[in-house]
Amino acid sequence: MAIVPALTGDVELSLWELPIHGLDDPIGDVFSAPAALLLYHAGVETLPAREEVSAANEHFWDAIKHLKNVIASAPPSARFMIARSFSGVGEYHSAAEHYAWLIDNDEVVRTDCAVESRGLSKTLSEGLFPGVHKCLINAYEQSGEPEKALAACERWFQRFPGQHGPCECMARIHQKRGDFQAAYEWLRKEADIDPAFGEDPNVSIALALGSVAATVNVGEAIDKLKAKFPSEILGIEVILTDYWEIFKRLDPESRSEWAALLLLLRGVPAQLAHLSCVGFSRVVERELNGKVFEPFRASVAPHISLSTHESDGRLSRYIERRAGLTLGDMLWLLDRANTSQSPLLRSFQAWITQNDLQGLHTLSRAQRRRIQEIRNRAAHPSAARLTEVEIKELETGCRKVLDLLHGLSG
Repeated sequence: MAIVPALTGDVELSLWELPIHGLDDPIGDVFSAPAALLLYHAGVETLPAREEVSAANEHFWDAIKHLKNVIASAPPSARFMIARSFSGVGEYHSAAEHYAWLIDNDEVVRTDCAVESRGLSKTLSEGLFPGVHKCLINAYEQSGEPEKALAACERWFQRFPGQHGPCECMARIHQKRGDFQAAYEWLRKEADIDPAFGEDPNVSIALALGSVAATVNVGEAIDKLKAKFPSEILGIEVILTDYWEIFKRLDPESRSEWAALLLLLRGVPAQLAHLSCVGFSRVVERELNGKVFEPFRASVAPHISLSTHESDGRLSRYIERRAGLTLGDMLWLLDRANTSQSPLLRSFQAWITQNDLQGLHTLSRAQRRRIQEIRNRAAHPSAARLTEVEIKELETGCRKVLDLLHGLSG
């Protein structure tokens, strides 16, 4: 889930909750095609029913056909109808043209639209025009014109600087473009304008992390979360202890870190979701090191001569304390230990068997490689962005390693 909720057709539908002159009255002589209004309304009424989307599209296309012929002389209410109809059929570029016209010709719209009717006291600034700005921004985004969407956000902000909404939209667009520092700054502005917005748990997480959104520093992100949300993290630990059998067997630091990472995934931008993948991998690395590799080193270092094991590379350098082991190294060594004829790796496999850790071998080579592949992509901001499915796949893979490490069967 993204911090800044995406705008959808529901935003545009909400415009029609405002009584606009011409929508509820007979069209009379203004339109040469009186069927347009009925066709438009038929489309709007059909749209919420997902199984009837194709029928709604037909109504919208018919409304567009009629409205295009008279739009130049029609009242602004027709612009709302044709813009919404274009959006309803996915023609967002055309929808944007008409939403932009409404903003450019706001005085004409003010004259035509009776927003005080039906007992509504909303002013145009409070009600109608923010909705039009949102619809325009959404249309530009959907049509693949992010620069125009940003310009529309800026115009909205400049026109109504104290109004909540434009800064949130700006943050969302920058987030999609990968400029997470700018997204954070605009999110902060929105929270300053609308304190209730900043109290949303997902937003407060992002604001607490601040500039971490522009880095790949999982340690700093976790430290900030622990400082800002200690009770929430403790609550997650309690829940995990109840439903995940091996959670209580993890190192205390691993437990609190895993809980913080789940909080991080609660509703943050994609960049911070990448950080969670690095963090889940780091927990597995810590647990493997503490339960497998450090104990093995302690058991063999005093009794083994490494001069005959130079070809064993990574493991011999680790035992001599000349190099550490990454998660990739650990997964590779676990895979090699089960098949290698190297004396040192055979000793490692014997140690694994002696300590009842053979379950680690039930993790397939493909699963090990997949964990490492996703983790490496998460650690490099320039890599292709991970999908939600891949993030979940990494979390599930890390949990499986931990289950096997702590005695659950594969």
